[in-house]
Amino acid sequence: MTALNQDNHWMIFVLAYNEAGTLHTVVERTVAALGEITRSWEIVIIDDCSRDRTGAIADRWAEQDSRIHVIHNEVNQGISRNLLYAFRHADGDVFGVICGDMQFDPADLVELAKAMAGCDVLNTYRVSRSDPLRRKLITAIERSLNRFLFGLRLRDYHWIKLYRPWVLRSFSVTSTSQFLETEVLIRAKAIGARIAEAPTRHFPRVSGRAGGGSLRMVVKAFLDVLWFRVTQRHGQTTTIPAGIQFSGREEDA
Repeated sequence: MTALNQDNHWMIFVLAYNEAGTLHTVVERTVAALGEITRSWEIVIIDDCSRDRTGAIADRWAEQDSRIHVIHNEVNQGISRNLLYAFRHADGDVFGVICGDMQFDPADLVELAKAMAGCDVLNTYRVSRSDPLRRKLITAIERSLNRFLFGLRLRDYHWIKLYRPWVLRSFSVTSTSQFLETEVLIRAKAIGARIAEAPTRHFPRVSGRAGGGSLRMVVKAFLDVLWFRVTQRHGQTTTIPAGIQFSGREEDA
């Protein structure tokens, strides 16, 4: 059994949009899991301009624990732009992003921490995926495209990932769509980062509404795939959206 290095500093971002029904449980279980994994951790919750009590729930957690921080977006940014922000601020020894919808159980971070030993990026895949057929079909097509165009042979591209932050600091990205996570994996592979896979459970959404998988988002991602494949521009930077600030923390210039 792989022993956990409890001296590692973990940083977990939690993305939440109208997740008042599940956010408290997600943060509670994340805190408990990190307590098993390490002595040093922090959680950053991004409230993406929610219209329910998501922001208030996040603030209550931040008031109770100084290791928990909250970002309140004044304008809804969407998953990809929030991921860009999180990637830019990745810190510590292990970094990850989860969602506030409880489709991933943060308790599983304990087993993923063990699987993280010996790799630089841990890409997880969903077992018994609780998603509509349309989403499963999109995933199957995406796997085939990534294998054909980029030589990536992974089971899932849009689920939980853990990173060594140095990987994310080693390159810039150009995508602003759902292709973003795949671009990160392509660039990580190109610099020689060790990528491993691990299975995780996947649960049905019990509240809120899923925002990904729309035709517009799929088309935008496909255009990003084509653009990336044609240009292969490895030196460009991506603009991080304005209007995102830490509560009680100065934002980077």
